[in-house]
Amino acid sequence: VLTCVNGRARCVWLECPIPDAPIITNVTVKARVWNSTFIEDYRDFDRVRVDGWATLFLRTSVPTINMENKTAWFSVNIDSDLEEELPAEIELWLVLVAVSAGLLLLGLIILLLWKCGFFKRARTRALYEAKRQKAEMKSQPSETERLTDDY
Repeated sequence: VLTCVNGRARCVWLECPIPDAPIITNVTVKARVWNSTFIEDYRDFDRVRVDGWATLFLRTSVPTINMENKTAWFSVNIDSDLEEELPAEIELWLVLVAVSAGLLLLGLIILLLWKCGFFKRARTRALYEAKRQKAEMKSQPSETERLTDDY
């Protein structure tokens, strides 16, 4: 049971002064329950009953007018139209076809990369092996030989 007394319901106090009211006055209170409020606060309930009351207090500065306070009780039922969505079932043949198509595509990509030489290893021995070079001895020209045209 959701009541204001046990604190499980959110309750509000409304006070509506009606100045210079005629002899007969109707007061209508309209409220709206949002779907998000219903989902968040009352998810476990199919129906929520809202009980309330309205009390008429007469406040006047004329001492000869005396009227008892009048209280009217009301109740409103709010039904949930929420339905739980069941997870969509995927048929087994569709899963098998999707897996087969994925494996086929993966195989084609690997074949294409293999044909392009992507998987060939670089010859590390050739990269790091010392190269032989033939040593040559040349004599350096002297300063005078360099300055002459004969050189």
